[in-house]
Amino acid sequence: MKISSFEPHTRILFLNSLRLLFAILSAISLVIRKPFVHISDVESFIVKFIFVTVTVLPTIILNINFLNILMSYGFTTKILQDEFIKLNNIKVSPEVITLNGHENNSDRLYFWQLFSILGEDKITDIITKFYDDVLSDNQDDLFRETFKNSGTLEHHVKKQANFWIDATGGGKRYPGGEARLELHHDNAKIIMNYKGASRWLHHMKNALALSSDPRTTQCIIDFINFFMHKYGKVYNFKARL
Repeated sequence: MKISSFEPHTRILFLNSLRLLFAILSAISLVIRKPFVHISDVESFIVKFIFVTVTVLPTIILNINFLNILMSYGFTTKILQDEFIKLNNIKVSPEVITLNGHENNSDRLYFWQLFSILGEDKITDIITKFYDDVLSDNQDDLFRETFKNSGTLEHHVKKQANFWIDATGGGKRYPGGEARLELHHDNAKIIMNYKGASRWLHHMKNALALSSDPRTTQCIIDFINFFMHKYGKVYNFKARL
């Protein structure tokens, strides 16, 4: 996420804090050098350099997209990316294959760009809302208990968030990749059917209310439907969000 996306009062506080820090450092450096002595040309240059740094550097920092540092392929990203492109007959271009959604100016985001837009916290928020609803589902006892029997809320959130981050460009967070994912689904195959998928999609639809950006929301829907297509072929059901 960009620091420039912070609330205005937070940005101002952060900016002023940086400026105060650099001002203090510059003052200390001058006192240590030659207190009460006429400033030479070199020292005048140093003072000007520090002044520019104090003025400009915080603004630059505020506009750095720190997620650029974190974005990278996970254990699953490339394989899933290739499958998705082939399945949907997408013409490959730099905007399509980049992990940085900010470099994609088209109307459509791709799931391997989600991490660059949402970051870990927002992804985790969606997953937490989803599993919170799943584990308190009072409409389908079998569905709810299948998830409860396989772990706590914290367990499910950590596992699923790591998979999403891994798949969406946040780096290697899900060792074992799809083989590990398939094992988890086999363990829950009693609900890997149309009824179970529909209930799963119901809760995911509610969780996506946390996403206020239509382009991001549609991207997550594409992500979910891609996997519903994959699992539907294995477990013989058809379901879409």
